[in-house]
Amino acid sequence: MVRSQRRLSLGVLIVTAAFLPLDLIFSVPQTPGLIASRVLLFLSFGATAWGLPKLDARGRTWVLTGLGALSPISVALMCWGTGGTASPAFSFLWVLPVLVGIVCLEEPTADVVATFVTIGCGVLLLTSEGRGAAHVLYFVLVTTTLGTLSAAGTWLRRKNHRAELIALKERDDDRRRTEEALAAARQRLAQTDRVTALGTLAAGIAHEINNPLAAVVANVSYVSESLGKSAPLDVKELCVALSDAQQAAMRVRDIVKDFKAFSPSPDDRRERMPLARCLEVAVALAGNELKDRAKLVREGAPLPEVLANGPKLVQVFVNLLHNAAQAIAEGRPEVNTVTVRTSVGADGEAVVEVIDTGAGIPADVLPHIFEPFITTKLHGGGGGAGLSVCHAIVQQHGGELEVETGLGKGSTFRVKLPAAPKPEAPPAPKPSAPRPKDGRSVVAVIDDDEIVGKSLQRMLERHFEVHRFTDARAALAWLAQGEHCDAVVCDLMMPVMGGIEFHAELVKARPMLAARVVFATGGAFTARGQQFLSTAKFTLEKPFDQGLVLKMVRQALQT
Repeated sequence: MVRSQRRLSLGVLIVTAAFLPLDLIFSVPQTPGLIASRVLLFLSFGATAWGLPKLDARGRTWVLTGLGALSPISVALMCWGTGGTASPAFSFLWVLPVLVGIVCLEEPTADVVATFVTIGCGVLLLTSEGRGAAHVLYFVLVTTTLGTLSAAGTWLRRKNHRAELIALKERDDDRRRTEEALAAARQRLAQTDRVTALGTLAAGIAHEINNPLAAVVANVSYVSESLGKSAPLDVKELCVALSDAQQAAMRVRDIVKDFKAFSPSPDDRRERMPLARCLEVAVALAGNELKDRAKLVREGAPLPEVLANGPKLVQVFVNLLHNAAQAIAEGRPEVNTVTVRTSVGADGEAVVEVIDTGAGIPADVLPHIFEPFITTKLHGGGGGAGLSVCHAIVQQHGGELEVETGLGKGSTFRVKLPAAPKPEAPPAPKPSAPRPKDGRSVVAVIDDDEIVGKSLQRMLERHFEVHRFTDARAALAWLAQGEHCDAVVCDLMMPVMGGIEFHAELVKARPMLAARVVFATGGAFTARGQQFLSTAKFTLEKPFDQGLVLKMVRQALQT
């Protein structure tokens, strides 16, 4: 389109430059008709150059074809007003099809029309002056030859231009397909890295849970065997064993809670969180691999909170710790260290450094370490996916991943993440209603696992009147009979009717009671469940702590 405008503007200049010198050289008298015809020719080129970008393909064809017809007529009028075939403008009429071909670019129709109209105008001028057939034939042959050559050139330019457009489109398609293939390769690369991290995760979870679980099994077995013997019981020792088992079980609960908090979410949801918590989980996951290669050192200042996707940041730190471990040969953990250093940057950002005393990174590899399939693990496996994924995740969080290294001197990977904005002040809590004083409150417990339901019942029945159900539909039927109930403890994930469906039915039947439902969960693994829990007022994490269960139910009763 820009080329068409330039060519038409060129036509305006040619028209202007062609006639003004002719007028001066030949002293052509400037009659009103002559001026009008020249203004018409000048404006036709200028208006076409101005309006062409606003037209579609069909409109451009019609306008340029009209220009091819109007131009010969304007020049013929000039010739008629300035001496006919003896006019200086008559020589310009011969080459008019060529001029139209130059300025109209890839529109051969304009050339063809300009050629025929030029022949018609020239024949009229020649015959009106009584010129012989030889002059007329000569004019027709010359004009036809020039017009044919111009139309052929225009057609070739059009063909070549279309070929260029097709080639450009093919290049664009190839580039788009290449970009799509690259994006798919990156996605597969990230998936491969997640699978690798999953193996580390499984080993880390097993290592962390097996120790306290062993204490639970050992203490419970001791109590069970002691109760089965006929010898006198050492009640104090049994209580100590049960207390130890309870503490170990609570430790398992805390470990699972930490890992569950960083399980992959169905979307890229980000939330305000302490970065130190991500580090704790990552260290727990990678610690089993580090212990045979180096001593883990923790140092530095407390970190600010960040706005982040927890699972992805854990993946970054696990990969960096795994990379540090693989840079150190096995067998001499007493002389090697992997240091996790934390600090706060000059702009308040959180800074985490993973420093190893490993082999370092060669100078020729260093510029490419964040590229896919480039590995720095001189003493272990790895396909080079981790660092590229880490770099992408840190950038997605608005941070930076830097590296300092020296061959044989170890490496330092530095993660910088912007601190989360200061939270708004929480709204003032509403005054709670007084607890009911007319007898014990009635609490319904709903859990499809009978053992869990009985456990909850034992925790609550010393303080409340408890009705236990293993089916949410049975609880709804019980309430539909008009039974009194002050609060409900309901499992979130249950077959047939889960806690979400139960709550929806309760909102219709007893909206006041629906506001006093405590949801118990061992983990919501669906987007719907996670979304529901994020809006629930009262939630309990499994396994239960009796004090927390009582506290949560009493808070619900005061709603």
